[in-house]
Amino acid sequence: MKAKRTAGWTLGVAAAVLMNLIPLTAGQASTGSIAGTWSAEISVDTEIFVISITFRAVDGNLEGTVSEPYGTFTDLPLAEIAFDGTVLSFHFNAPTPPDGMERTVNVKFTTVGESSMEGVLEVPDLGVFGSVRATKQ
Repeated sequence: MKAKRTAGWTLGVAAAVLMNLIPLTAGQASTGSIAGTWSAEISVDTEIFVISITFRAVDGNLEGTVSEPYGTFTDLPLAEIAFDGTVLSFHFNAPTPPDGMERTVNVKFTTVGESSMEGVLEVPDLGVFGSVRATKQ
């Protein structure tokens, strides 16, 4: 009987350890799968803008830059990048239409996959909202 309790207890401890490791492993893998260059299409009203977003996984965290293909801005740093395994959000400061003044741009991807993401973009100073879809290059 004692051997069964020990085996059961050992199995229970092993299961608990695995349950605690699985979310960590999944989170690290998800962060790693985001690393790379993404082409993002932003739709605001009837206008479409394209940007390139590059993410790097550094010590389990994400760092990144954003560029516009026509040279309006290049390799602007992303700030406050947060990824909880489901939602990816960040912001950056960039020249924006209609006057080219620098403003904060907030991005929140609510559907995140290994090769595509979808979400919303906001420029609070202008009251502008749009949808954004990104595909991994």
